[in-house]
Amino acid sequence: MAERVPLIGVPVAGFYGARLINGGIAVGVMIWHGCPVIAGERQDRSPRWCIAVNGLTTDKNGELLDVFDRWPFVGGEPISHREYAFRKRRRLWARKHAPEHPAANPFEPIDLRKLKPMVP
Repeated sequence: MAERVPLIGVPVAGFYGARLINGGIAVGVMIWHGCPVIAGERQDRSPRWCIAVNGLTTDKNGELLDVFDRWPFVGGEPISHREYAFRKRRRLWARKHAPEHPAANPFEPIDLRKLKPMVP
């Protein structure tokens, strides 16, 4: 079966991976067609294409993220729902328990010298 090539201007609902900065940690991206979510609350608005990047649906100014601006960058890296859920749990864990972890700072490149060594 041939692999499907995503079209640039046509988003497809699903789960995707992306890096927010060169050398940064991969985060989860969810795209859906439906009511938008702002601050964790589903809005009573007309259905539209929506996107959540690393759990956020709005930018710094409180504006909804535009799926058509980000689709060309995330459409080529589909991931499973299981991988998306893992990246979400890792982000929440890092923010609470390890603020120096790359998952807690996705806008910074990973510095291997600052990471704790792995315990065998």
